[in-house]
Amino acid sequence: MKVNKNFWILLSLLFLLIVINAYLNDPSVERTVFFVGTIIFFSGLMTLFSNRNFSLIRSVKETRQQVGQFLNEKYEIENRNKIPIFWITIEDYSGISKKKQQIITWIPGKTKRSFYNLTYLTHRGVFTLGPTQVVYGDPFGLFSRVSIFQSTQKIIILPSFEKVTSFPEPTGSDTGGEARKARNLEINPYAISVRDYHLGDPLKRIHWKYTAKMDKLMAKEFEDDPQSKVWILLDGDINNRIHSVEKTSEEAELNSIWRSQNRINTNYFENSFELGISLTASLCDYYVSNNQIIGFFSNGKQNIVFPPEGGVRQLDKILEVLASLKNDSYQSILDAVINHSAVTSKANTLITISANTSVSFINAIQQLSLRGFQMILLSIDPSSFDISVEVEDFYDNVQQAGVRSIRIRNNIPAVIQLPIKSISL
Repeated sequence: MKVNKNFWILLSLLFLLIVINAYLNDPSVERTVFFVGTIIFFSGLMTLFSNRNFSLIRSVKETRQQVGQFLNEKYEIENRNKIPIFWITIEDYSGISKKKQQIITWIPGKTKRSFYNLTYLTHRGVFTLGPTQVVYGDPFGLFSRVSIFQSTQKIIILPSFEKVTSFPEPTGSDTGGEARKARNLEINPYAISVRDYHLGDPLKRIHWKYTAKMDKLMAKEFEDDPQSKVWILLDGDINNRIHSVEKTSEEAELNSIWRSQNRINTNYFENSFELGISLTASLCDYYVSNNQIIGFFSNGKQNIVFPPEGGVRQLDKILEVLASLKNDSYQSILDAVINHSAVTSKANTLITISANTSVSFINAIQQLSLRGFQMILLSIDPSSFDISVEVEDFYDNVQQAGVRSIRIRNNIPAVIQLPIKSISL
């Protein structure tokens, strides 16, 4: 049982009344002393033997949400005893947002109370709906007790991303885009033949015209084109993470909520890695929407590799990884790609997303270009997070080196910065 601030205030008042009564010996003061003492005694007794026979259940309908959306949670409290609950305070420690409190008063015996709570999502990640701390006590708030409710239900908060309207098509290294004579399970524009439908083939591969003609189910077969392969390389080097010094996180959160209510894109990111996460998600969504095959690579404590695939399933896998991805590596992403060249082939287009502005970084890009890789650099401008950082020499060197690049700035919508006309050759 915890003693609250109200108890000490009331106890001080009680001692004061006792002193006054010793000098005045007034019956009204004496009755007041007795009344205050009775309140303290019964409040402590009530809290000590208070009812613990209640339950709390938190639930959500959608277990996959996105940064910038509102999470609608349902809290259901059931009082299983006949004794009413005077008040309870619900505190959320799940980490989905800052600790929030909700006070519920007067829950009669053998009844349920429920309410909904809207939370504006500002951080990506994988969370559980708990722990939830419930504080309850006497009607005067002199004493309180605490119960902790755990939950195993998980919620995935995906990173925010924008709908990109245009971006350079992958060129590959084979002029003309000669197709590889290899069967591919993924659906793409290059259907080469039909065959009998086998149990387990997805229904979307059925060729309905041939099915009607042959009077049996027929499935399409596809082959790959090196021009349709894209690798998105996200820099997970912690040395290249630039934090914003212009706004506090609280101001940014309030600004984001205001923008969402007014249907304005939320483009503020607290550091360069979060912006890189959003860019990666935007490009994956763009290429999957255009039936392109994409792969994903990021250098962390353990390299994360998703071989090139197409379809919404690949997008879902990458988004779920981005939801919990951390930049905890001290290895340059291009060094990692060079050292693990088997991960990619020269027929691929490599889109590198990084805030690295070193000379060695440009040299690494040129080295990959000389080896036959088609490189596109999405360079996150550190000066858009910290104006004291000097970056103009770096971008001059990038242009002189002939690297295809786009300079990405914080607080500017990605959809404005990413079209093909922004690329300098």
